[in-house]
Amino acid sequence: MYVCNACVLACVPINLCKANKGLSDKISEISKQLKEIKIATQSQVAACAKEIKSHRDDAKKTWADVTKMNIESSEAILAVQKEVKSNTNIGQIKLNAKDHGIIVFMRPESKEDNAIGRKKDDKEFIEKFMEKGLKIRPQTIESVIRLGRFDKEKTRPIKVTFCSKLSQITVLDNLSALRNAEPEFKVVAVTIDRDEDERKSISKMVKEAKQKTDASTNNKKWVVRGMYNPYLVEVNL
Repeated sequence: MYVCNACVLACVPINLCKANKGLSDKISEISKQLKEIKIATQSQVAACAKEIKSHRDDAKKTWADVTKMNIESSEAILAVQKEVKSNTNIGQIKLNAKDHGIIVFMRPESKEDNAIGRKKDDKEFIEKFMEKGLKIRPQTIESVIRLGRFDKEKTRPIKVTFCSKLSQITVLDNLSALRNAEPEFKVVAVTIDRDEDERKSISKMVKEAKQKTDASTNNKKWVVRGMYNPYLVEVNL
């Protein structure tokens, strides 16, 4: 079959357009696949990098803790075990502390001329003491009473009983805030409401501390420390 030159030239652009379109579709498809692969790869690389960094930071922290203690690994384990045991004992002592009470000393007597008014003043002071002195939310109080017979020339201690053991512990654990408190609260002393045997034991320790201080020749004194588990300790004058 004979085809003239004019027909050949007329058909060439059509064939080229069809070929170009097919090639363009292929390129677009390949480009789309490459983009998806790139995104997936970047995501996997980022996840791996994050995991590696996490392991590296944990390793650094663990090693830093050990080297900072400047002791062998076995000794570090013993130190941790000792600390855990100590905290456990303190926690048990807290739970065993008598009922839910504390004793507040050095708070002057109310100037009210009747018992009801004085009791109201004492309760308001304790609530203010917690909020402004200890910087904690006032705990729920069950009762507030002065110990002993009223005498305007004396200052009786205040027994505060809370509605829960947690409230008692919260107050006692925040007494360090009194260092920076206003004078009205800073002069107040607080201790656990102890039973008679405990009071006798602490009184004996106080006398022993005084005797040791009087006999000391190294410019130091002995004092009783420890809110939950009192003990004798030597300190600088």
